[in-house]
Amino acid sequence: MMSFLGIRNITICINKMDLVNYSEKVFEDIKSDYLAFLSEINIIPQNVIPISAREGDNMVALSTNMPWYKGFSILQALDAFSKQAVPYEQPFRFPVQDIYKFTAAGDERRIVAGRVETGMISVGDEVVFLPSNKKNRIKSIEGFNTAAATMAFAGQSTGFCLATQIYIRPGEIMCKTAEQSPHVSTRFKANIFWMG
Repeated sequence: MMSFLGIRNITICINKMDLVNYSEKVFEDIKSDYLAFLSEINIIPQNVIPISAREGDNMVALSTNMPWYKGFSILQALDAFSKQAVPYEQPFRFPVQDIYKFTAAGDERRIVAGRVETGMISVGDEVVFLPSNKKNRIKSIEGFNTAAATMAFAGQSTGFCLATQIYIRPGEIMCKTAEQSPHVSTRFKANIFWMG
């Protein structure tokens, strides 16, 4: 299941080491069997830890009962797992929900509206719309009954006025030109994991 789901942060814990007198040989035999099996399904654990959960060995700190083991405790292994960047630290992605045009009282603004999914953007940043590949610059950040803003970030539903008028459609993705662009395609490849 981990292979299908793409889980890459993996630590193997071999429990009940107290029942085999904390034997290094027993641990190494079990470890080699598991690593051989996991390599067949393309899973590479970051750690293999001998533990005794009941006695607390190698759970929070390294155990004196297994001086031959020099790796991480479980707590250290969990802390060392790589974490996905928080949404506002990822590249800017803004799916265009709609374009609002105002005409009352001489208001000529066209507001590109939607929700910032990831990243941050500021007034003056250059953007590109995909898949049309049209480029522009952020002139202002708009909101309903809010103070003028100079920045928008992940999780905000907001709108943008652009420096020049361009024709874009709902469904396009606005990205910053200075950041890595997403791959644009009419196809995708997926692994479907069906539980039933």
